[in-house]
Parts: sequence; C-alpha cells; structure tokens
Amino acid sequence: MAYDSFLFPMATFKEIEPTLKKCFNIDRNTPTIAKCICESFTANELRNTKIPETYLQEDDHYDIFAYSMDYAESIRIPLSEGFDLEEFQIFCQSYNIEGDTLLFDTLAFMFLFNDTSNKKYHTGLDEAEQDFLQYAVGVRPEMLKLYIALHEATDADSIKIRFGNGKPVEVDSMIPWLRDEIKEYLHRFLGVESVREAKQELLMNYTNKIGAPQNWKINQYAWGIYNMLEETGFIRSQTAGNVSRKQAKFIEDYLLSIRLIDVEGNIDANNIRSRLTNLIKNYDSIEEITENMRYKSSPNNNGIRLF
Repeated sequence: MAYDSFLFPMATFKEIEPTLKKCFNIDRNTPTIAKCICESFTANELRNTKIPETYLQEDDHYDIFAYSMDYAESIRIPLSEGFDLEEFQIFCQSYNIEGDTLLFDTLAFMFLFNDTSNKKYHTGLDEAEQDFLQYAVGVRPEMLKLYIALHEATDADSIKIRFGNGKPVEVDSMIPWLRDEIKEYLHRFLGVESVREAKQELLMNYTNKIGAPQNWKINQYAWGIYNMLEETGFIRSQTAGNVSRKQAKFIEDYLLSIRLIDVEGNIDANNIRSRLTNLIKNYDSIEEITENMRYKSSPNNNGIRLF
C-alpha cells in the first residue's frame, strides 16, 4: 500500500533533535522540517481547535509552528511516490541497529528527511539564473585558485603571464601594480576572507575528491553518520579522526538503502572513506560543511556584473 505521508512521533523527534543538530546541522528550524511541523495538524483540525491565546501574535495570526511543537503528537512528513521502506528495513536488520534507539531513530528520521526534501533539478532557467550559473561554475573556481596562489606567494615573488604558447611576461618585478589590482578585483567579485575559506569552498564545490552539487547531501550524511558511529560507539575507529573500513561500509549500505546513492554509481565505501578523510582534514564542524553546500557569490559586490 502506498502512503502519502509518514507520522513521526514528536516526542521521538525532540529526543533526537540535539543529535540531528550536532551531526547533521538539522533541527526544527530547518525550512523543510519547519514546514512539516506546521502541517502536522490539518486545516480542518485547526478550525475545530481552540488555540490558546498565548500563541496569538501581534499580527493577529496564531503561531502554528509553536503550537504544533507543543501539542502535535506527530510530525506529518510528506512522502514521494517511490517511497519504499523495505531496503531500509533490510539494512536495519543486517546491522541490528534496532537495539540502539538513538542511532535507529536518527537514521530513520534522516531517511524520511531525504525522501521529502529530494527535489529534481529543473532546466527552465531564466537569464539571471543562467548568468549566475556561468559565474558559479565557470568563473568562481578560477577566482578561488587565483586567490589561493596570490596569497600563498610572498611579496617578493614576481608574476608571470603567458598567453597561449607565447613567451611569459614578467610583471610586478619592481612595483606590485598588478598584484594590488587583482586583490581589489577579487575582494569585490570573489569575496572570501582567507586562504582556508577559499580552499574549503574549492574542495567542497569544485573538486573530484569531495564532489559537486549532486554530492553535497552525501557529504552531509556521511559526516553525520560517521560522527554518530563514533559517539554512540556502535562502530568506532581505532584512532580518533580516522575512518575505518567498517564505518565506510556501514555508511555506504545506509545511503544505498535510502537511495541517496545507487549501486551503478561511482560512490562506494572506498570513495566515502576518502571523502570523509578530506572532510575531517579540512572542516572542523558540520556547520562549516553545510555553509559550503551551495554555490556562492561575493558579499562585497553590489553591482549587476558578477565578474
């Protein structure tokens, strides 16, 4: 039988919410989840309910989110047409995770979260979106590399420019005129504050080691599950900061069971172990990772031109 929604117990959600926040940077205020919470009561139920005046806001509308958090027995999570519990249930049985309530409940919720938040990419981009995509994909990664190279060089280093197969032209040999112009340009059109920030964005969004937009959620899930395995002790690595093969295999099997990856793709336990190693090396928290889970523009650019 197909279901259009799943009722996840509110009490269970409140119990696992600190773990969701710590490991996945997800909580009640995450837009997708907040929307589900607000829709926990049907419109008909709300019409037939006398909501306490304490939830009345200054605009004379009731705070349905706060009321639902306090009174809803379950969070109503919409399901996709292809939703299927079978593979997840097989995964849970194979690893016997039902015995670890925190791990089981959290992985179950993240399964539902992936299903309800999964959206297809659309191709009908308007002109402004096309311009931004051109900047984000084609120009910004080159700016990041230029920023890193510029700031890792010493002031005494000259700059060599070569066009095609022509002879390199050395500039800034006496006065750093080009270096200063590039710094001003990158400040406006790139807008990063440090080499570390530039390297993090380059790693997350533009390199094969970590992935690209289609892999952002995989990074979030892999990081969160790895840290849960460590903290709960369900599968712990022998050395802190390392990712064991057992942990990587567990994560692979989970991602397969919730259809975030597929068996014919190029993401397996070895890939997951490699990307987690890179994430651990370059990021200190899940907040840093999720902050980079999007294409960026410069906060210092107030003009129409992106570059």
